[in-house]
Amino acid sequence: MVCPSNSRQERLFMDDSKPRLGGRRRAFARPARVACLALLPVMASLALCGPAVAAEALWAKNGHVLTETVASTWKGNVKLSMYLPGNLPYSAGCEDTITGTVGPKGATAMTKWTFSNCKNEGGECKKSPSIEALGSQPWDKGLAVIEKAVNNVLEPSRLEVGLRCGEGFFEVCNHVPNEILTNATGGVKAEYSRKAISCTLGERASFEGKQEITLIAGGVLSVKSE
Repeated sequence: MVCPSNSRQERLFMDDSKPRLGGRRRAFARPARVACLALLPVMASLALCGPAVAAEALWAKNGHVLTETVASTWKGNVKLSMYLPGNLPYSAGCEDTITGTVGPKGATAMTKWTFSNCKNEGGECKKSPSIEALGSQPWDKGLAVIEKAVNNVLEPSRLEVGLRCGEGFFEVCNHVPNEILTNATGGVKAEYSRKAISCTLGERASFEGKQEITLIAGGVLSVKSE
């Protein structure tokens, strides 16, 4: 999409990159360009993050698209890694469990995310490493097809993860990446790609992991894309 030209340079900011660093920046446009410029953040959001609920990817039970919300659980392993100033590596890997719901139109909600049996993954944290989920609950998600893959898309800026080492060190990161979903025999496999996330102090931080999503009341969960 190309907006009408204007001699004055204007920039649009979507500043979600750093947690706890203040509010969003605002963009201003001349009245003649307001309608055109207003569409750009929406288009960028759809392209980069996907909508909260997307019609092109849907949850199904036993092959039938869901028409009601049902309870579900995620189980697997995740890893949070980063380098602190001075090139000091910090990394923790944990087993994780999510409880939530899946429903019509690809809607998803995570109501609780817990981590257990955490261990040091070769970094500086030698004592009691752990990962914590932070932010207001529930964390809403929705399915979207991005680059031909079904993504479970988290609403931006709602969820942060913290890396703790013993009683002293605690670092906060945001923008957990999308899960890439594929159908499996007993449910849906979810994989967090090793994408960069933003942390308060840490650099070159990434979040990765694999889970399996199943229905608590039984039945085979799957995803369908149109």
